[in-house]
Amino acid sequence: MKKLVAIALLLLLSISAAQASDRSEIAAAIDCFISWDREGGTPESVQPCVSDKVQYQRVNDQGELIVYTPDFNFDGKGLDDYVPYVTALEIFGNMAMVKTHKHRASPKTAYMKAFILYKLKDGWRITNVIWGGITPEM
Repeated sequence: MKKLVAIALLLLLSISAAQASDRSEIAAAIDCFISWDREGGTPESVQPCVSDKVQYQRVNDQGELIVYTPDFNFDGKGLDDYVPYVTALEIFGNMAMVKTHKHRASPKTAYMKAFILYKLKDGWRITNVIWGGITPEM
């Protein structure tokens, strides 16, 4: 019985260590993306965090779904454009979901961005970015 408890404890500790490593790699990928989004960059600057097949998705004012892959040669929105807050990070094996809220300076609106990441052979990469305005609760 003691051997079984010891084995279970070792297995739990190894899973916890792997998840901690995954969490730090996912956080680094999100930080990389946010830096690019705010400060700008090149395709090389986002290579460590974004899949080259990433898809952006949002709904426009007419209610149409817009899907595209962005141009990574980007000047950035500026450091003062928004303040990001990570509100959720969930790992499902080789897939993760990160939800952020962003409070914009101008116009003064809040919106959320959700990121889907996959653990690829090169590490955790963002494969989908979905965003929209936050509707206040009534």
